[in-house]
Amino acid sequence: MTIDALGGQGDGVARLDSGEVVFVPDVAPGDRVRVQLTGKRKGVRRAVPRALVTPSADRVRPRCPVAQTCGGCQWQHVSLARQHAEKLRNATKALGLAPTPMGATPPFGWRRRTRFHLRRVDGVLRAGFMGSGSDELVAVDTCPVLAPPLDSLPAKVATWAAEWLKRGEALAHVGAEGVVLRVQGVSRGKTPPPSAEVAASLGVVGLQVETQAGTQAWGQREVTLSETVDLHPVRVDAAGFSQASADANVAIRAAVAAAIERCGPLDTATELYAGSGNLTGLLLDAAPRVHTVELSEAAVVRARAAFGDAVAEGRLRAKVGDAGAVTRRPKGNELWLLDPGRPGAKDACHRITKLRPPHVVYVSCAPDTLRRDLRTLRQGGYAVTAAWWVDTFPHTPHLEVVALLSLARQPTPA
Repeated sequence: MTIDALGGQGDGVARLDSGEVVFVPDVAPGDRVRVQLTGKRKGVRRAVPRALVTPSADRVRPRCPVAQTCGGCQWQHVSLARQHAEKLRNATKALGLAPTPMGATPPFGWRRRTRFHLRRVDGVLRAGFMGSGSDELVAVDTCPVLAPPLDSLPAKVATWAAEWLKRGEALAHVGAEGVVLRVQGVSRGKTPPPSAEVAASLGVVGLQVETQAGTQAWGQREVTLSETVDLHPVRVDAAGFSQASADANVAIRAAVAAAIERCGPLDTATELYAGSGNLTGLLLDAAPRVHTVELSEAAVVRARAAFGDAVAEGRLRAKVGDAGAVTRRPKGNELWLLDPGRPGAKDACHRITKLRPPHVVYVSCAPDTLRRDLRTLRQGGYAVTAAWWVDTFPHTPHLEVVALLSLARQPTPA
């Protein structure tokens, strides 16, 4: 088969002589490959590659030695130019129009947060990531996509925890102050208390250890996202969500600001999946009153702290809750901003079509769920009027899209 394109979830797309689509992993557009058909999943035929007959001109040598087995970087064997072209094609297909580019993340050393597993391999504690399509550990000492403060952390943590940890996982986040690290798992003996000496050996400013014996901590629990220090400081802990790189977040915030500006003077705004307030400040700059909804209570506490003056003045109401269960009706020229994770915002979009705010800004990192949710919004009378995109996740099918939708007509009858 000849691989025609790369799909929104990362697999190559090819066709049988009958025209039926086949998804094939670990290939590049233009590859001629011999495959074995493996059946259907979710109504789509699947195959696995058995031999590379003729390599594509867009196939490159991966920088990482475990790129073909690790589940983290599906596209490291594809040239960056082709990655960008495939992502733009998938975003355009989802949106119905070509989005405006807002820059790209550097190909390596960009990821400022990580989660890696710690398991015993032949009795030795190793750190690594899950294999592609499996729960087998792919052990690594370093990872080239991790930011420099994190790239050597897996090996350091495995060495430090070798004597006392049976199995577990580690979560880390880089901020303006440095790295905060959480190690959680099952110990096989007495857990040594975190200390300044241990933290210095790991290169972190905060260390938290959670085992069946309890939780111990030293140093900082949270750090500030570097690009927000001079604005409204957004803080996260080791497990907290942030855009994966500072460069990407700057570009995403610029796209969201451009979308907000197109909506004209706002009477109020609502933000769903608000997190710790990464985008909230943009709404407060544009609207006299802002309502936010976020499921994580800890994230809401951080957002209230970041925007304390606005909370005290009554301009910001930050609520803990489910974005799909919002009942507050829009007032005047109102904008709703939503930034869900990869599963998308199915319930929230259905709610939007019933409550009908005049403007919606949807920030998405997954073209497949974006396409599904935009279908719901279009059926509810919305139209995409502008869009932007950022290549936030090099070597993966994921990107960030900012879509502006406006209420154009009455909903389509179900």
